[in-house]
Amino acid sequence: MKYGVMLAAGSLLLAGCSSVEPEPSPELKRLSEEIATLKQSLQKMDGKLDKLLVKPKARSDGFVERVADPEVLAKIKPLPDKPTDAEIRAYVGAILEATKDQNSFKPEDPQVAMLEKIGPGHLKILLPYLSQRSHYHFGYALPKLILPSDKQLIIENLDAGDGALAKLVVENGWVAEARPKIIELFKKGRGDIFWREKMETVIAQIARTPEEREEVVDLFITYPNTSEMYRSIRHFPDIDQADITRQAWESHQFDQVHSRSRYALYAAEQGNIEALTALLSLLTSRERELGYMREQMAAPLSVLLGRAYNPAEMLNYVTANKEKLAFDREKMKYVLKEKQ
Repeated sequence: MKYGVMLAAGSLLLAGCSSVEPEPSPELKRLSEEIATLKQSLQKMDGKLDKLLVKPKARSDGFVERVADPEVLAKIKPLPDKPTDAEIRAYVGAILEATKDQNSFKPEDPQVAMLEKIGPGHLKILLPYLSQRSHYHFGYALPKLILPSDKQLIIENLDAGDGALAKLVVENGWVAEARPKIIELFKKGRGDIFWREKMETVIAQIARTPEEREEVVDLFITYPNTSEMYRSIRHFPDIDQADITRQAWESHQFDQVHSRSRYALYAAEQGNIEALTALLSLLTSRERELGYMREQMAAPLSVLLGRAYNPAEMLNYVTANKEKLAFDREKMKYVLKEKQ
């Protein structure tokens, strides 16, 4: 809302008064000063209203983006050249407070540059903050906050920051040295800290010998959150993929639906018709829970069955022809026996 009408009225009043009295009276001077003060106040109010009326960005799915207030961030006291531990904690705490309601994070966010100003040599102080909401911004800033001498500290705290430190281990070529810790984390179900694009690099460096590959295969079969390992394991020499995927499916068939569906797909792609039936049942009955997984399953299932993707129709087809379907290993697809 603007206040142009009020200002215009004040201006007309001054203009009218000036035409009557060339020399402004003290009263008129006072009125003129009050109008000038009012104008300044209204301009400030307009600015505040403009900010309030700017609506947060909304996506088509209803998600409303919230970011930190740049004015609040600008008021945070900068660090001195040689900050104390207490000053660093206060600085980070102020950034966290300003960030607490943020729900969308980018490398360009001002918090990243603010955290980078802490500089290297303080990782031990910063580690507790990596498990908080701030780990997104710390993840972007960390390369400028570490020293080569921090390697052992990073390996020991590999699961901090939801993958931020794991990313550093991969990028700095420390995977082989971190192997015992990585194996430990996989057994705890924390293999998810290795971002999908890093998983193949990690597996290649922790599965260099037949004995190491056997251990990695056992991780995939036995422990939770290991489904992404299969992208590398499937290229291991001298393994029985049908047997490995069968064991993994049987071990994980009661996982939550996203995990279960991945293991089921791997087994179905190796000719396990029970896993195929279970996967199609999931896609039919738990469609909403699977979300984006539905799109990921479309192409491989269409290839496996040679049919247009429709989980319900595919399930009916497999159920009706279960005794007639066979897996053609040359074509890597299911065919009716009489058409082989």
